[in-house]
Amino acid sequence: MLVNERKNSRGKIEILADIIYHCQEGLKKTHIMLRANLGYEQLCYYLPHLVNTGLVTQVIVAGSVIYRTTENGREFLKNYYNIMNLIAHGNVDSNQKIFEHGNDCLSDKFPGNNLRRQILPIHEKNLI
Repeated sequence: MLVNERKNSRGKIEILADIIYHCQEGLKKTHIMLRANLGYEQLCYYLPHLVNTGLVTQVIVAGSVIYRTTENGREFLKNYYNIMNLIAHGNVDSNQKIFEHGNDCLSDKFPGNNLRRQILPIHEKNLI
């Protein structure tokens, strides 16, 4: 199969980015599955890896396990969007800042993004 013939299947990095993106809000496993469009087995494969690498943290709130994106996870998303922007637009001047809040890599036209993406800032209220 040629690269051009590839269906809309996501790769590992894109799945990881989707999980990290959705965990910014602090979600339970079920909600991560629904929002990131994953099955339970897929989530159980990827989520422990993200927790072990420190990109997502696991906290208990009111007796429920909640997963939240860490600062390292936000940095991962920033770098992921920069790389995707670079791929989409070809050569970019190395001095040019290609990630800015609200730039075109966060739009519906950006390859690999079927949702509008935004990296949420860390606030104390988001941590608990």
